Amino acid sequence: MDGRRAALALLLLQHLAAAVAQVIFDPASVFTSYTDDGACGARGDDAVFDISECSSGTAHLVGRDDGWPGDCAAWINDCCYRRYEVYACGEATSPTYGSTLFIYWNSGIANMPAFHQHCLDNFRRFNPTWTVWPLTLESAPQILGRHMLPYSFYDMGPALQSDAVRLAALTVFGGAWLDITSLFFRMNSLRDMYAEMIVAGKEMRLYSILQPNIMDSWFIMARPNALLMSQWHAIFMAYYGPRGAAHQIEQHDLMAALNQDDVGRLINWWDGGADYLSIHVCFLRVETLAEWADGDWRDRVLIQTVEEGGYYIQGTMCGRGNRFDDLELERNSRPCIYDVLTGPGHSVADIHAPFNKFNGDDTISLGLDSDYDIERILNERPGCVLSQVFRILSPPPPPMLLPASPPPPPPPFRSQTSPPPPLPRSPPPLAPPPLRPPSARPSSVSPPLSGTLPPPASPLVPPSPPAPSPLLTPTASMSLEQSQGRLNGLGLGLVGGLVLGVLLAALSSWLLSRRTRHQNEAAMARAVADDNAIEDCVSKDVKMKKEAAPKVKRQRGQIAAVELVDERETGGDLD
Repeated sequence: MDGRRAALALLLLQHLAAAVAQVIFDPASVFTSYTDDGACGARGDDAVFDISECSSGTAHLVGRDDGWPGDCAAWINDCCYRRYEVYACGEATSPTYGSTLFIYWNSGIANMPAFHQHCLDNFRRFNPTWTVWPLTLESAPQILGRHMLPYSFYDMGPALQSDAVRLAALTVFGGAWLDITSLFFRMNSLRDMYAEMIVAGKEMRLYSILQPNIMDSWFIMARPNALLMSQWHAIFMAYYGPRGAAHQIEQHDLMAALNQDDVGRLINWWDGGADYLSIHVCFLRVETLAEWADGDWRDRVLIQTVEEGGYYIQGTMCGRGNRFDDLELERNSRPCIYDVLTGPGHSVADIHAPFNKFNGDDTISLGLDSDYDIERILNERPGCVLSQVFRILSPPPPPMLLPASPPPPPPPFRSQTSPPPPLPRSPPPLAPPPLRPPSARPSSVSPPLSGTLPPPASPLVPPSPPAPSPLLTPTASMSLEQSQGRLNGLGLGLVGGLVLGVLLAALSSWLLSRRTRHQNEAAMARAVADDNAIEDCVSKDVKMKKEAAPKVKRQRGQIAAVELVDERETGGDLD
């Protein structure tokens, strides 16, 4: 009976989910993407949301159903939609399931180096329908949940913290993780890669390195609730629960089932990089679980080699192939990487990969670790690959607009008969001679006038006004006056508010005292009335007792007389 009820409840939930999906998903809307069965879709075969519908140039996912192989995510008008996505314009306010690219920088994105800042901007511009969500040491436990991170999370180094964060984020939300030192070369790369993974019936997308069964971790893509992702996260949590660093991970009992040759190649790849490589070892442990003993885990993962994808420039264009454990070869390939990014003979079209990953040492050795170096290349080589995927993040400030210099004053004009005007006062010298006041008139004796005006007696020129400050332009002075006016208005408003508050407080106090006085008077009136009532009752009682006393006496006298008569009658009978 319970089984039938459970089956009925599950069937009801499926119908409700399908009904809600059909309400949310409208295949005729331009704000949806879908993969249909055949070409029955309302907007043709496999329609894609067009970001140009959003004036802001950004959009975020509000609903999706990736379905499962062989199932329809929605059935509308006799058409089977295998998967669909519903978008809205604008940036998301929280991570979205299956369409968020996570990154981690423990001290915050404001403290990233210049190359990393440019990469973050590249992520957002080339993936406008995905949410790029940076996590920090402070925000990661709040968004992912402290229980999703190891107990020793705060004891770990930044690189190991990023491993814990990427596994937790993709276990909770799905989506993608990409190391920040990467560049996208194709628009909507993540959207297309995720759709390719779902259409292929996979739940994860990874790159192999060194050998086919060793998965790299700088890029991970997973659908929400992916089983392999949850197992990878669980093994990492089990190992790092009590420890903040890897210590002989290959000898831990948890890793006893591993092929030691695989572990040895990983450990020997990078001397002293046990923390960095421990996340790879944890996925090797996932491969050895009982349910994947026959290698069936590969049926759930879309795998490419790194030279086909994230290391395309280093591996394919610069000839390293899959030999990323050869550090000498890595150093020798850096001039080639620099030439591909900044040289005149290459373009984005030559890079047959959606993105490329660079090591931190690459950016330093290539001279791309400062804004000055990057923007110098962008300005000097506008046609290079770097100029096609980067943009100047700090545009130069607008030119300073100085006020026009005032025109020179017109020369003084003197009539032939009028006396010369008084000369303007000049700043006093160190030993100022006595000067007449400005109001004094010149002497009535004028020198003989000729056809030309005589030169002034002394070269007293009025002091030139001080050069205007470049910051105090007419616009700036106007804004200062407006700011001063606003401040004055704010001050008057504060004073008015204070006065009004005092008046309201006084009125409230007066009303409260008046109410209290009325309450006291009413209480006193009630008390007086109660006292009067008590006095009335007492006086009535006394009066009633006084009136009843003679009656009692008369009654007692009558009783005594009757008794006396009885005694006499009794005595007479005896006589």
